[in-house]
Amino acid sequence: MVEVAPRISAESAARLEEWQAKLPEAYAALENPYTGDQTAVAAGKVVYLENDCQQCHGFELDGQGDFSAGLQPKPVNLTDPALMNLPFMTDAYLFWRVSEGGAQPPFYSAMPAWRHMLTDAERWQVVTYIRSQTAAGEADESVQAAVAIIEQAGCFACHRSEALGRGGKIGPGWDSLPEEAASRVAGLSAEEYIYQSIVDPQAFTVPGFEDQALTMPADLGTRLSTDEINILVNFILQTDDAE
Repeated sequence: MVEVAPRISAESAARLEEWQAKLPEAYAALENPYTGDQTAVAAGKVVYLENDCQQCHGFELDGQGDFSAGLQPKPVNLTDPALMNLPFMTDAYLFWRVSEGGAQPPFYSAMPAWRHMLTDAERWQVVTYIRSQTAAGEADESVQAAVAIIEQAGCFACHRSEALGRGGKIGPGWDSLPEEAASRVAGLSAEEYIYQSIVDPQAFTVPGFEDQALTMPADLGTRLSTDEINILVNFILQTDDAE
């Protein structure tokens, strides 16, 4: 029997702090010189399109570009308030990510280091354009905590949530799990099954995904704390309510 700690929600703010990527000192003090500048927004869109950013990030900045299906991890949805309103997702953070690319922990993505190809002004214009496309509104703190973990663990590279409009389709989707999880493995509750799926992904293979049985990383049980895993369990079981 897999032991599952009680569901955790009060820890969300602390988990956000622990999971946020650490902005290097060289970037931390930078400020966007074009904040609210509509001319810079228009210029940033031109830079975005002329450098084919839409091939990965999509014309709508939703991570659904032509190349995104073949990328792991997939490009994120840059219009998603749950992601873009995370406390650490400042313009300086975006400038760092655009500048240095994905060839560093914890990202390890195909994102190029644009500081070699674009000027400082062009990168700030792109950041200003991205920020102009972010959906307004505040996200639930517990959702943000889960999204912070998911983004850095790369879960959306394979698993999709139609409720959130995010993720790949290499592995089983999450939307049906609130109804199906408790019936997947005899003797395991929904919480226990999802917990086991994270820490011991080869213990059970969802029918129809046999050819991907070894794709799920086997070390998430050591890379994530018990609290972090339980935040994910709680989030996945309530994905149909997430916004």
